[in-house]
Order: sequence, then structure tokens, then C-alpha cells
Amino acid sequence: MTTTHTPGPWRYVLGWPPEYQVLGDDDRTVTARTYSEDDARLIAQAPQMLAALKQLEREGNWTCTHREGTCKYCDARAAIAEAERGTP
Repeated sequence: MTTTHTPGPWRYVLGWPPEYQVLGDDDRTVTARTYSEDDARLIAQAPQMLAALKQLEREGNWTCTHREGTCKYCDARAAIAEAERGTP
């Protein structure tokens, strides 16, 4: 199974009724709605954050022999896996 997400970049706008909408790259696809501007800003950055983590993983030596939850590399790798769940 392959999962896909709305392509980035995403941006947020104040919509109506008063709520923040996170829009996909086509400016029509609403990927999220929230009443919090801080949450909207964070959600809108998700595609860039995922891309940055994947780039760091490609460039670095992320060998981890620590117990799960005790290593920043394990945590980052788990975040990538969760974001891409279902992607081979």
C-alpha cells in the first residue's frame, strides 16, 4: 500500500467561518482546519519538515543502537515512518 499526501508547499489562510484553513499547493485543497493560528502554521510546515528530516537522514550516519525513545535519530526515523506509513 502506498500513501500519498497533498503536495506541498502548504499555506494557511483565515477562512470563513472564522477558522484557519491549511491549503494544498493548488490553493483549493483544504488539508486541515483549526481555530489556532499557531496550529495552522505548524501544520502548513509539515511537508518542509518531512523533506528536511529525510534529507538529514540521507546525508547523515543514523546508526542507532539505543533503546527506542532514547535516541534523537530513532525518534526522527520513527517520525518519518509515521508520516509515510504504508509507503514501501
